This record gives sequence, C-alpha cells and structure tokens, in this order.
Amino acid sequence: MISKKLGGGLLPILSLIGILAIGGGTYAYKKGFIPQELTPLRGANVIPEQAIITSFISTDDQDWQQIENLGLDQAEEIIKKTTNEIEAELSELSIDYQTDIKPWLGNMMLAVVPEDETSTEKHSLLVLGIKNPINAYKFFKKFQTKSGDKLEFVHHNGIKINQAKNAQQQVTNLAILGNKIVVSDSISTVKQAIDTYEGSPSFASNPDNLQILKQPLNLKNSLVQIYVTDYDRWLENTFYNTSQDKLITLQPLESVILGVGIEGKQVTMQSFAKLKPELDLTEAQPINNKLASKYPEQTIALFNGQGISQFWSDLVKISEKDPNLQTALRGMRYSTRVVTGLNLDKDIFGWIDGEYALGIVKTNQAVIPELELKLGTVMILETSDRDTAQNTLDSIGNKLQEQTGIKTQTKATQKQTITQWNIPNSDIDISYSWLDQENLLLTMGNNVVDSMNKSPNESLKENPKFKKFIASVPNNSLGYFYVDLEEVMATAKQIPGFYASYDPESIAIFDSIQSVGATSTMLDSHTTKTDLAFWFK
Repeated sequence: MISKKLGGGLLPILSLIGILAIGGGTYAYKKGFIPQELTPLRGANVIPEQAIITSFISTDDQDWQQIENLGLDQAEEIIKKTTNEIEAELSELSIDYQTDIKPWLGNMMLAVVPEDETSTEKHSLLVLGIKNPINAYKFFKKFQTKSGDKLEFVHHNGIKINQAKNAQQQVTNLAILGNKIVVSDSISTVKQAIDTYEGSPSFASNPDNLQILKQPLNLKNSLVQIYVTDYDRWLENTFYNTSQDKLITLQPLESVILGVGIEGKQVTMQSFAKLKPELDLTEAQPINNKLASKYPEQTIALFNGQGISQFWSDLVKISEKDPNLQTALRGMRYSTRVVTGLNLDKDIFGWIDGEYALGIVKTNQAVIPELELKLGTVMILETSDRDTAQNTLDSIGNKLQEQTGIKTQTKATQKQTITQWNIPNSDIDISYSWLDQENLLLTMGNNVVDSMNKSPNESLKENPKFKKFIASVPNNSLGYFYVDLEEVMATAKQIPGFYASYDPESIAIFDSIQSVGATSTMLDSHTTKTDLAFWFK
C-alpha cells in the first residue's frame, strides 16, 4: 500500500484526501491568502524547533520529468508504478491528481519531530503548500460531499484539527495554518505545529537553523533538500541501538545540508557540512592535481587528496580531548612498533606531507588467473622528506623478508629503478620506485608497474570520461574521487556468479551509469562543500 512507502502510515492516501476536504479550502478562500509556493524557509516557520531532521520536496513537474532524460527504465517504472497506485486510490473517489490536486499543491516539507522534550517517541510532520487557494477551495468542495461520516474535529488554541480514518482505520490529523496544511498521524505533533504557528519557537527561529536554511544549493532542477541542523542529536535518534556515544565523540560534524538535482544526463548530490567549532584543525590546502597525468588512460578509479601527515597531526590533536580516540591511537602506535619496529607518527605518517593518489588500473596480466581479473592498485605519494620515506621502505622490506619469506629483487627501466617484493605462492607482487625526487610510486598486483610506463599522450587526463569529470573540479578542490563505472561493470561481469549476487534491477541501474565523480572544497575554516555526480550513458 502507498502509505507504507511514505513511512509508517503517515499519509494513507484516502485519509489525506478525506481530511483535505473538510473546509480547508473554504477557509483559505475566504481569508484571501496570497498564493505562495512553499519554500524551505516558509515551511520551517510551522515546524517545531526541536525537529530532528527536515526535508524539502519539490512538486514541480518540470523538475521530476528530468528523470526521463536519464534513459533509466527502472527509475521510470518505479515512478510510474507508484503514480498508478496513487491514481487508482484517487479514482475510487472520483478524484484526478492532475486536475484536482496539482493546481493548488505547491511543494512539501517533511520533518521528524519528538513527541515531547522527554519522550524518545518521534512522529513525522508533513507541511503542504497551498499555492492557489481558489483551486484548493474548488477541490475541497468537490470532495466534501464524498467524505460521509468518516470525519471528526477537535480544536486546539482556536484552530480546527480535522481527523479522518481510512479503510484500515488509520487516523490522519490535519490543520490549516495560513497557506499551509500540516499533516501527521500524531495529533500531538499537529498541536505542536499549531503552537509554532502561533508563536512558539520554530525551526526557522533558531539563528543557527536559519543560517542553514538560507545556505544556497547550486543545483539545477532540485528535487529534494535535507537539513540536519544538529548532527549529534540526529545520531542519538538514528543509532539508538548502537554505541552512539562513541559515534558522537568521534564524528566532527555539527550540521549537514544535502540536495539532489538533475540536469541532462547528470544527477548531482551536493552537501554543505559545518564542522564543530571546537575542532582546532589546520586549514586544508587545495590539491595541485599534478598526479592524474602520471596514471595511464585505462585507470578505472582514482582517489586524489593532499596532506595525510597533516590529517594525522590533527587527529592526534583531537585525541588530547578524547580519551577513546587517544586509547585507539595508542594501540595503533604499539602495534606498528611491535610488527614493523617503526614509529607510526614519524616513519609512517610524518613524511607523507604532499599530494597523494590511489588508483585502480587495468593491466596486461591477471592478478587472479582463475578469474582473468587484470587489475592492479597504484599509489603515488608526494613527500618533502625522501630520506625518511626510503628508510621506512627499507625497514618494511627487511621485516617482510624475515617474517614471511618474501623475496626482494630490483630491476632497472629507462625511467627508474624498481624494487619488487614477490609474495610466495602467488602472482601478486608489491613494487615501489621513485618517479622523481618527490614522488614515490607504490603498486600491488602482477607487474602493475609495466602499465604505468605510458607516454603523456596516454595518461588518464586524455580519457574523455575523466575529462568530463575533471572539468567540473574547482581550482580550490581539496581532493576528488572518480570511478569509470562502465569499465568497472565490464570487469566485474567476468567474475563467475556476479549476476547471481545482485538482482537484475540493480545491475541494470549500474549498467546505465557511465561514471561517478566527487569533489570537496573548503568554503571557510569550518565549512566544507561536496559535490557527487553521476553521469549516465
């Protein structure tokens, strides 16, 4: 049933239509409200301040029709099925969404609101915008004669709350608040919305929330926007069956905004994250984006960033105020010392102070012959301390020979000398070499380094899919993540049993995506912006 898809009986379609019929349109019509489509800020004025999470949903046909441009049959089928079910329920009441509801419905907001300050029980609150009171009045009058005796009324602070039961005896509560309609399966939640409308603190009256609501999302054809203004509180209410205390202690976020939009063959998810003010982090430096040119054109995934050593230093600084994190880092240091004899802070993280990249590349030889899986991993690390890096590699090589019997060999090419660690009884080797004075190349697979010896004209930067993605990466990017999903799927399908592991619908969706890319920037010392994009074939 549709109500289950919309969340716990919040909006049984028949009940919703029934209660909308109870004079709401007449009230709006007589009051002469100015037509206004709902916006996040307007909707937040009737959402109680204590809401845990709030979302805005566009009802503009032009926005949702963008899905058709993707050529994704599965998505269109899901939408069509849901639409047909809704229309079937409405048709039983001689109601047509296109002619009776669409002309007056102007966007929606959905919030999760606690029962009260002490209760762990939560309810959903739906806010519907009335963009055209006259059309709403016409619809309500049409349906009023069909409502029968299924409707009841109660009053709260002089405002009528309409209650209706559907065929399954589910009760939905509704109130008209200006040019908005608030709906919930909980009457107490509707009463909270009425109190908010009449002057109690609203989601928008909190200065921090107001700033988040005003944060612009640069998205074409925005479909959904989600606002989590207190990330710790959201974790408490979402992961209450887990050890949320540790989650809250370790996570650095104060608030998050997330939006989804579609333009042409591209779906973009954009987020703004506010970091906790007590975090004393070093200002992140943007990448130079020099390393992509060192990867072969047939690289199917690449993660690029800057300053691992600085990240580790910040983590150590945070641990000074966090006993749990401090204990975890102490354990990591001890384990590293016992296994390798190295100092984790100085010998492992201390020298990785520049740009870094981790990629998956196609190779000529299979890393797993039985699967014909011709892939390898490639990492490039930029350092200003080559001597420490080399000492660390020598120490690790000696330990591997002592403890595992790994054999070390070196070979020279026209460009560099390669040190190779061969893992016994396998086709896997680990290699490293210096591309220049500052850049260390690490590979794992089967002769992966041979795939790296390409001319500049055969680098990843010449790949058309990568070019499309990299054109969207801003100059001040802190890093990015790129996946050629078309190549990933072609490789994965070589694995026996792959099709049996996933349902056909999921495989069809993955098959229709060409590539995926994400990039992050720092807007100020405590605000990050992230864009995740999917390009469809």
